[in-house]
Amino acid sequence: MGAVALGLAIWMGSAQMPMPGPGLFANAGFSAAGIFLLWALRNLHTTPPRSRWGQRVRARSENQFPAIVICLQGWFILLIALLIWFTVAELGFAANGFQHTLLIGILLLAPVRRILDGTEPPRPSPRRDLIRETLAYLNVCLITLFIAAVLTTAMLPPDAPATSELPFAVMFIWVVVTLILLTCAILLLDHIVRKMPPTVRSEEQDTLN
Repeated sequence: MGAVALGLAIWMGSAQMPMPGPGLFANAGFSAAGIFLLWALRNLHTTPPRSRWGQRVRARSENQFPAIVICLQGWFILLIALLIWFTVAELGFAANGFQHTLLIGILLLAPVRRILDGTEPPRPSPRRDLIRETLAYLNVCLITLFIAAVLTTAMLPPDAPATSELPFAVMFIWVVVTLILLTCAILLLDHIVRKMPPTVRSEEQDTLN
């Protein structure tokens, strides 16, 4: 994935010279940095480090290596998706800051959820289970909002006045989005109530019973 991100940045940069901005340079640099970090982690386990600092890092990296790999995979996916997304925006799609924020939030949330799912103990605590459920519902809400925002931008002409009547398809999309968001909120509240600790009975009630 790192080679794909780096290759796409170099290919797009060579296809359009001079390049319009620093985005492709940054993408190529971040992709190369991720590849070199993976290479360094590999050498850390194949070549015995000589310094004490390297030995401490190697001793601690056994437990942290899977999480680092998952974060780097999410990093490469983020670079590839943003490169394609901003290329589509430059081709004429009227993307806005709200859509950029939603896409970045979706891509950053994926590795966090993978790490939580991969490090889940046999008997997870109610708090951990609640965090996992919250992130799952948040992911559904972000994806729903992003798809609705993209479809709305594609259906509405960019030069339409703000006072013009909205198409029926746009109103239908946002009604569905509202229902999905309400459903996620209700289900999350239900999970919170179910995982709350039970109330302790008072001594008076125990005596009467």
